[in-house]
Amino acid sequence: VVYIDLEDSPIGIVARLLDMGVPADVIADPSRFVYLHPDEAFRDDVRAGFWLLLDIMQPSLVVIDSTGESMALEGTDPNSDAEVANWFKGFAAPTAARGPAVLLLDHLPKADNAASFPIGSQRKKAAISGAQFTQIVAKGMSFAKGRAGAARLTCSKDRHGNFTNGEVVMELIVH
Repeated sequence: VVYIDLEDSPIGIVARLLDMGVPADVIADPSRFVYLHPDEAFRDDVRAGFWLLLDIMQPSLVVIDSTGESMALEGTDPNSDAEVANWFKGFAAPTAARGPAVLLLDHLPKADNAASFPIGSQRKKAAISGAQFTQIVAKGMSFAKGRAGAARLTCSKDRHGNFTNGEVVMELIVH
């Protein structure tokens, strides 16, 4: 797994992984887990280094946390259809073309619990070639240390037809 973190810190991500039961030796093994915290745009030299990392490591999953922060680092306007489409064509799609599944984490509008797509351009949803799920945390069941939490993942797009829009595909309960 390659984890591209634009929102947290190594300490925060490692703590979360350990809390989820990922063994410490897996997290520490650079052939199994690589943590990246970019602070510069994905220019040609940075892109070449990233493609080399993917070619050498051959990860099964690349996580981008979060799409909005990645776009901001690139100077991409998240409300511009053309700029969002170019971001997908220049980063997410070529990453997936190298073999790994690409998990894009993004945010919903805070004022709309029924939203089925993230903040910004509708291209964020249109560009997805796989599936999109929306996580809604159950009222009064927010996740916290020492307290149970519950959430649902609902399908909001599935290009391959495994799920229908609006279908609950998973209920997550953490004790």
